[in-house]
Amino acid sequence: MTKTEAELHRLGEAIAGLNERTASLDAKIQRGFKDVEKLEATLDKLRDQLAAQQTQIAVLQANFADLTKRWDESDRRRWTVYGVMLAAALTFVANPVLLFLKR
Repeated sequence: MTKTEAELHRLGEAIAGLNERTASLDAKIQRGFKDVEKLEATLDKLRDQLAAQQTQIAVLQANFADLTKRWDESDRRRWTVYGVMLAAALTFVANPVLLFLKR
């Protein structure tokens, strides 16, 4: 074997090694693409879930605001009734006192 043939043989081996590395890297790249696709699908699902959660939060906030308004109105009415009851009780107590003082 001559020097040129030996060099060609070494170059052939180097090319074969590079081809193996290229195939290995190509497989890794393909796995990376598949992983990216899976992550994108997962991200899309998470976005959909986040949108649903935001909708639920908006509904709950509206319900809470409505409950707060109803509670405030109920509280106002309750104090109105308490005031009327207190006035009636004071009138009931004041009548006998006034009758007693009239004599």
